[in-house]
Amino acid sequence: RWGHTPFINPLIEVDGHPIWDPRDPSQSMYDESTWKFYYDGRESGRNPTLIQRDWLCQPFGGRLRPDQIRLDELVEAANYDDEMVGDRDGNLRVRHQADGLVLLNDNPRQVTEAMLTANRAWIVNSRGRVGWVASKPLTPVLTITETDIRGGFDFRDSAAKNDQFNRVRTRFPSPAKDFAEDDGPV
Repeated sequence: RWGHTPFINPLIEVDGHPIWDPRDPSQSMYDESTWKFYYDGRESGRNPTLIQRDWLCQPFGGRLRPDQIRLDELVEAANYDDEMVGDRDGNLRVRHQADGLVLLNDNPRQVTEAMLTANRAWIVNSRGRVGWVASKPLTPVLTITETDIRGGFDFRDSAAKNDQFNRVRTRFPSPAKDFAEDDGPV
């Protein structure tokens, strides 16, 4: 773009970025020419877990080496993101997808946190290796039904004010009371 200054301001628009998918045997982690936008008709380029992994391995992103990624957790989280779920209208759609724009002057930590909102995942660092914890719902331990409720109950959406603060009570031996303990301060 040519502006009001004698300097050229080049603007580049990129429509996408190929992503490495460890589930595709034809792709190599270390050879970007084998990476793809799509595979098997599904849009692996919109898989949030794979995008997060790519961002963490970029020199302007997380700056991780590819061998620092725990592939078993990456594959499990990516598979969960690609599961088909039904919406209100009864149509099937992919569980999680991500789209967005990252500028090179964006804060890498803020970009990572924003990317994690696409699939509500957690990135975990354990012994120098990074893995993903997907947002899978846990199996319920107990279901409370109406027969389990024995009586009325009170619902409070916030704690009472006197429960929100710690109260320190001191007790001291008081010489005025023959050194019996008394509430302080004395």
